Amino acid sequence: MGNPNDPNQTGGEEVMMPDCLVDSDIFIDFLRGQSEAVEFIKVQFPHLNLSVISVSELYAGVRDGTGRTRLEEALTACRLLEVTHGIAREAGLFKRSFGRSHGVTLPDGLIAATAKEYGLSLATLNKKHFPMLPNVFSPYQKE
Repeated sequence: MGNPNDPNQTGGEEVMMPDCLVDSDIFIDFLRGQSEAVEFIKVQFPHLNLSVISVSELYAGVRDGTGRTRLEEALTACRLLEVTHGIAREAGLFKRSFGRSHGVTLPDGLIAATAKEYGLSLATLNKKHFPMLPNVFSPYQKE
């Protein structure tokens, strides 16, 4: 029987919460108000996982002013996952193995290694850059 105090369960039935790491591309669409990204991000709450590498990528592309303010407000709702020595090691090996064949960059490798370390699937619009992960999905397609 389910735990009545568990927010992931209702009426004895478990509600499947998507445990995933959200890639930067989806979060950028969310910040831009893209409807499919907004809906996807809403489903993730209160379990919105983001790599600190994605945080760097987001700050690199944000404009000062309202864009930066919106980013900072949105980040307060995220569980930010740090890079450990093990993640850094795995990312380097991913880059070495898949860099040339799949265009995997070091940030891609770090995000993939973070998802692997935390046992999360990865939500991204660029599945090609993550051949090393078994659970990669695109929650929507860009037109």
